[in-house]
Amino acid sequence: LNIGSADFIMSFWMKTDGVQDLYSLIVSKDGWINIGNGTYNNTNGSIILDYFGTENSPDIISTSPVNDGKWHQITVARVKNNLLLEVDSVNQHEVAANKIDMNLQGIRLGRWIGNNLTDNNYRGWIDLFKLEVLK
Repeated sequence: LNIGSADFIMSFWMKTDGVQDLYSLIVSKDGWINIGNGTYNNTNGSIILDYFGTENSPDIISTSPVNDGKWHQITVARVKNNLLLEVDSVNQHEVAANKIDMNLQGIRLGRWIGNNLTDNNYRGWIDLFKLEVLK
């Protein structure tokens, strides 16, 4: 699925099951949405949105941890030249972001694209994953 530079909304529910690896990714295509384990950017279990792994990309870090064994709704949206992250319908942050072409072929859920099959796996559940391309 190549959405190019179109606006989009991605949403899903997630629930963790224990301590995450250093680079545990929920959604991966050259790095997207991480759950930090307290060492990566000192996030203490918060969501880290890395804008598609681009050089000098803006990162958004949620204000509250989601690595708590409870269900959380995560929403990521790119609208015009803004990128936003919501956790449980609360806006965590919005940043200006250049539109880059996105090809989602090979997207991975729960696993980093550079994974060696023994670490950096997301530990938990992902449900109701949805990606909507806005016209």
